[in-house]
Amino acid sequence: MKGQYLTVEYMVFFIIGIGMIISIYFIFSNVNEISERNTLKSQLKAVGGIVKGTIINVLEISSSTNSKIDYNLSIPPKLSRCIYMIEIDENLNLNCTHDVSIGAVLSLYNLNITMKNIIYSTKGYLEINAHNETVELK
Repeated sequence: MKGQYLTVEYMVFFIIGIGMIISIYFIFSNVNEISERNTLKSQLKAVGGIVKGTIINVLEISSSTNSKIDYNLSIPPKLSRCIYMIEIDENLNLNCTHDVSIGAVLSLYNLNITMKNIIYSTKGYLEINAHNETVELK
């Protein structure tokens, strides 16, 4: 009888161990997704800050010198396995293409900025054209 209890006890401990391993895996995989999402948002906000700052600088230089400026700004093609798109409505919007809920929105202070199409990061650069206090992104 004692051998049967010992076998059942070892099986119960084995099942508890497997259950702990599976639960720890799911806990850490969820933490990884949350931290990756937050990191990606801060990276998009940083890239948006660079784009916004460059747009403002190019516009100020163009206005003060009364000239046309064509500038190519290098941007990262991917951020943490995310290909992102750049859009302008009233704000500068950067969103991941695989999950549009991950993104950053930056104010453009009502500057006169136009854009024909959505710009995807896979190009690796952003064309900024400034003339007569207007900016066009390509």
